[in-house]
Amino acid sequence: MDVKMTFLNGNLEEKVYMKQPEGFSSSGGEHLEQLKNIPYPSTVGSLMYAQVYTRLDIAFAIGMLGRYHSNPSINHWKAAKKVMRYLQGTKDYMLMYRQTNNLKVIGYSDSNYTGCIDSQKSTSGYVFMLVSETVSWRSAKQTLIETSTMEVEFVSCFEATSHGVWLKSFISGLRVVDSISRTELMIVDPSTKGTSPLKFKDHVD
Repeated sequence: MDVKMTFLNGNLEEKVYMKQPEGFSSSGGEHLEQLKNIPYPSTVGSLMYAQVYTRLDIAFAIGMLGRYHSNPSINHWKAAKKVMRYLQGTKDYMLMYRQTNNLKVIGYSDSNYTGCIDSQKSTSGYVFMLVSETVSWRSAKQTLIETSTMEVEFVSCFEATSHGVWLKSFISGLRVVDSISRTELMIVDPSTKGTSPLKFKDHVD
């Protein structure tokens, strides 16, 4: 039995003190006293509605805040207020779509690696642009726990590609133009591309 397995599964005879991860709150409920009159769940729910339908730029931030619905801290509430101030300051911004007969859908996808400190799951996202403006987006925590950055990027790219196929069919069904001229362009950020085998092993957990 190696050291890691012994630490995780073996019987410890002494006390082990660990530093709590950033943002971690105890389950005792003491910290909830200061949040008793703060509408954190309803606020995050309203922000989720905004990010789904109109404000893709807050998708990642709201995805992170939504993970602490049942056990928020005062820092999460401060972060939620920052998002609301950001929305207030940019409420008059808008997207302008120009007229064209040539539709080209461009998709971007990316992900982090084990970004969640509690579950070790990664967060991936994608955004699709039509006529240089955003038409579809998503940012969410992956359901699997990947063991390498390449695997994380592959899952993110696969999800984006699947959505791109549906998006092509949807836009064609609107009959705005005869056809979409190009849909094969998918821009990703594979951090292992062009990396030597010796360096690639550093990406594996």
